[in-house]
Amino acid sequence: MKKTPLKRKTPLKAKTPLKSKTGLKPVSKKRAKQMTEYDKLVIKLRYLCDNKSELTGAYPCYLSDFKIDPHHIDGREGKLLLNPFNIICLTRLEHIYIQLHNTLERKQELLAIVKKIRLSQGFKEEDYK
Repeated sequence: MKKTPLKRKTPLKAKTPLKSKTGLKPVSKKRAKQMTEYDKLVIKLRYLCDNKSELTGAYPCYLSDFKIDPHHIDGREGKLLLNPFNIICLTRLEHIYIQLHNTLERKQELLAIVKKIRLSQGFKEEDYK
């Protein structure tokens, strides 16, 4: 085996050009409209929960970037994105813990807690079905 470096007179060239770094899926107009409504809903829910966790009533850590995180119990697909009965406001640590320990029983328990809270806040369940 040779122990001397290769002597090349021409530089190496790529066989194919590099691909552009554009997004794979642009956001549709329908989803963009939903996201503006979603942002308003999250601001309203954060205001209604008085910057406390709706699960334990704990205040968030002062070091966290976001004061309260919205947790989507059954996901964010379709109409579930704008359903306040599917969103619970949690501190960052509670949010991480619930995502790591997500079971069917836990989801049903959270949905029951959120239902009581949202009904007391004046939301009507019939409007979001």
